Amino acid sequence: MTITRALQCLAGLAALIACSLLTPRAAAGERLEELLRLVPEDAAIGLAVQDLRGHSRLLADSPLLDALRRSPLAQLLPLDAEAGPLAELEQVLQLHLQTSLTELRDDVVGDAMVLAFWPAKGNEGERALFLSRARKAELAGSLMQKFQQAQLQSGDLTRVSPLEERGVRFSRCTERSGKVTFQLAYEGLIALTQNEGTMRQVIQALRDERPNHAVAKSLAELGVLDAFGIFWINPRAFDAEMAAKAAAAEGKEAAFLNTLQTYWRSTRALAAALRIEDDISLNLHVQLARRELPAPAQAFLRSAAEPSSLLPFAPGSAILTLGGRWNPADLLALFLEFAPEVERRHFAKNVGQTTQALLGYDLQSQLLPALGPDCLLYIAPPARERLLGLPDAVLAFRLHPTPELPHPEEAFTESLRTLLGLVALARTNDGKPTALRTERDGAVKIVSLFHTQDAAVGIQPAAAVKQGCLVLALSPEAIRRFGTASSPQATSPSGVVNLGRLSVQQLLAAYLSDKSRRATLVELLSAMQREPRVDVEARLDALQGVLQLVDRVELQQRGSGDQAILTLRIHPSSSVRRTP
Repeated sequence: MTITRALQCLAGLAALIACSLLTPRAAAGERLEELLRLVPEDAAIGLAVQDLRGHSRLLADSPLLDALRRSPLAQLLPLDAEAGPLAELEQVLQLHLQTSLTELRDDVVGDAMVLAFWPAKGNEGERALFLSRARKAELAGSLMQKFQQAQLQSGDLTRVSPLEERGVRFSRCTERSGKVTFQLAYEGLIALTQNEGTMRQVIQALRDERPNHAVAKSLAELGVLDAFGIFWINPRAFDAEMAAKAAAAEGKEAAFLNTLQTYWRSTRALAAALRIEDDISLNLHVQLARRELPAPAQAFLRSAAEPSSLLPFAPGSAILTLGGRWNPADLLALFLEFAPEVERRHFAKNVGQTTQALLGYDLQSQLLPALGPDCLLYIAPPARERLLGLPDAVLAFRLHPTPELPHPEEAFTESLRTLLGLVALARTNDGKPTALRTERDGAVKIVSLFHTQDAAVGIQPAAAVKQGCLVLALSPEAIRRFGTASSPQATSPSGVVNLGRLSVQQLLAAYLSDKSRRATLVELLSAMQREPRVDVEARLDALQGVLQLVDRVELQQRGSGDQAILTLRIHPSSSVRRTP
């Protein structure tokens, strides 16, 4: 393994640790802010990691890591420091740099590190900048010298030339291929880049009493500086490219790109933050100038800022639950914004005439405005009597009267029967005899499509108006169960809206842990894929071993002023922290 290859492996290792460390969150550090102030403000994309040292130490004692080592994923991840690529890298570091992975992690990159990127622009190629703040300045300088000497001896470098900016020395390193990199080790700061101008900008910011505050300020306003890992995008870095593409486009493409530009220009900042506490959360932070957004987008965001009143209707056994206040009329208007004006008028006219003729109601002016904004989608395990079948899937929209549709329940009941009747006729004419069935659940009329082969696996598409909601499901039984048992909703901090939940344990219990269903599933997969049952069993065991690491995944959102935050929260089956 060459010293260059070792550096590439080390970079890959750092990326792996940054993405997958499963330990408690470190507090925001001044070291990271110091590095961010050295990043030129026109950087397009960036990645920052802080307190790698503390996270790594805590990881070593995590019950979750113990579970990970026992899972099938252990064969894919370099978790063993005494064998595999980590051991090979350790040998290279000891041989050429007289250091170790532990020393490198703890004393060189352990406090904070930043990677910034600029795409190619005009005659300038793409460029990157790596920054790290070492805890031991002398060690950082010594390792940089040893690294350069090792590369010179191996022939990876042909020349190292000294340069200077404002009294700070750095090196110009020429590789065998002719490529050039610039390296700096100064008072604990390590900087690497392939662009001389970028290196000089870093040094100027370092020596200036007024460094670059744009990146640090933007991330502080987004509230992500306390996160373990941060990935950010500077929208302004892509404005010129988007404008050029829009100007060169024609027809539908031009309409789409011009509308996209409107949304992009209203985006002030974008960042994703990885935080690890008792659970693992990945937050997407978006800062918008809402007043600059088109009216449909503003209406959609206002409605989506509140929780759906239908979430309690999802059963506690649901595998997947998604709920929100998403107005279908606003969503359609939002999507139509991306089409040319002539096509929008054409769509409104044709769809309006079609729905008026078939259903007696206009889609855009009557039906859609009466739907929502409260909506709910959930997927629950199939009934016990079905050894193998699709889970129960239910989609529901709250109905409300409007001046154009004062009695929405009657209108949708009539429309559903007409639509399903047309579907049954079309399927029958296509050689799949389908019957339109109507049954009652008390005062509720349930209309469904019955086809013998589909019904055998639990598919009997059904629709009804129940408890003030339009309810669509894969079976009449699912509609009967709708609203009969509510699930308790977890309390959330003020301003936090629960959007959804994936229960991995319910999925396992429904299909992989249930012996009868698992045996039926194995037989089916073995026949479909023409594989021995033992091979199918082995794959299902591996899948089950991976899924058992996670208890549930939750999706939340919250907003504050012009900022919207989406949070994906992962709750492991094993604790992240070891209980004292």
